[in-house]
Amino acid sequence: MALVGIVFIVLMVVGLPVSVGILIASAIGVVHVVGFDGVTMLQQMYFGLDNFSLLAIPFFIIAGNIASRGETAERLVNVFRAFLGRIPGSLGIATIFACAFFAAISGTTFATILAIGTIMYPYLVEAGYPKSLSIGMITAGGTLGILIPPSIPMVLLSIAMGSSVSKQFTAGFVPGILLAIIWCSCVFFYSKKHGLVEAKAYSWKEKCQALVKGIPAIMFPVIVLGGIYSGLTTATEAAVISIVYVLVLEMFFFKSLDFKGLLKISGDAIMISASLCFLTAAAQALTWFITIEKVPQAIAMFIQAMIPNKILFLLVLNIFLAICGFFLDVTPLVLILGPILSSTLAGYHVDFAQFGIICILNCQLGTMTPPFGTCLYLSMGTFKEPMSVVGKGELPFIITLFLFILLITYVPEISLFLPKLLGM
Repeated sequence: MALVGIVFIVLMVVGLPVSVGILIASAIGVVHVVGFDGVTMLQQMYFGLDNFSLLAIPFFIIAGNIASRGETAERLVNVFRAFLGRIPGSLGIATIFACAFFAAISGTTFATILAIGTIMYPYLVEAGYPKSLSIGMITAGGTLGILIPPSIPMVLLSIAMGSSVSKQFTAGFVPGILLAIIWCSCVFFYSKKHGLVEAKAYSWKEKCQALVKGIPAIMFPVIVLGGIYSGLTTATEAAVISIVYVLVLEMFFFKSLDFKGLLKISGDAIMISASLCFLTAAAQALTWFITIEKVPQAIAMFIQAMIPNKILFLLVLNIFLAICGFFLDVTPLVLILGPILSSTLAGYHVDFAQFGIICILNCQLGTMTPPFGTCLYLSMGTFKEPMSVVGKGELPFIITLFLFILLITYVPEISLFLPKLLGM
């Protein structure tokens, strides 16, 4: 096991793609157990892909890409701008709420930042918001894409741990909305102090017009998530519904997408999905190896011997996840750590869905911070600003996110209330 770990770390240091590094490390582990037997390796990779829930990933990616390139995001923004009116920070609050709503459509951080950020950034700067704060709130709001369901990392984590995707989605809803409200409160108090308000006062006629135009976009997450929470659909079935719904919206209702554009979006989604599936297959082979070697049980026994209680364990877990989040992207992190920590979590009676939320929150932290903060670098590239500017704007949101992680960790009812209420 030590050799497998060392090989994986070395391959990451030299810059090899994570999926290839996991595959090579997995192959070494399989060889250690059964010798040079390619059949076992291929069988485990196949088992990793033989999961109905995985079908949700390409469907959600396609739906999110269509929505981000159509008018869905713009209509959401217009609704929030109109109804928040001229309260302090209304533009900033509209940005974060729009990110939260769009997160419930796309399931990814990148699509949320690009779709909402490119629309709102000029308005924010024009209204007097500092560039750093404008980019910071867009970047922070974009990270809600992996916390508010449907979240692609949540799908992968549930598959890796053999838990319910629907329960994981449900556990993410309340924390996601609560975090968005907390961030909006930060923007409100900052804007009130500095006198930042929406320049335009919307009449009730304009509000009604924005609402009528925005209702189809607002209903998107309501229909998709409502099906999951009510038990009428699985996550995969909801993903299919999301594609049908957004296609009807963008191609026939908004008329912002043609068949040629659909083909390109589908092609991009297929490429992303293929890379995720390859990573999932490779991770399954690694999971098989660590299971055969009884690594989870050994880790559980060691940690339980060293850490006497659940409170201290959760603190150490967060520190560990935060460090991993600084160096690993969310996808390999959840695929690798989920199976390894499963026995330890069971030993401390930590619900897998609760762990999933803690893991995702720490990944959000990692995406906003160097050295490998994907959302940080995306915002730097999109808005053409250096790390010092983007990092300064992110700082208040990073601090509140850190405190929020502790709240979610030690008050699990915030995450588990809704799943329990729905009998999950």
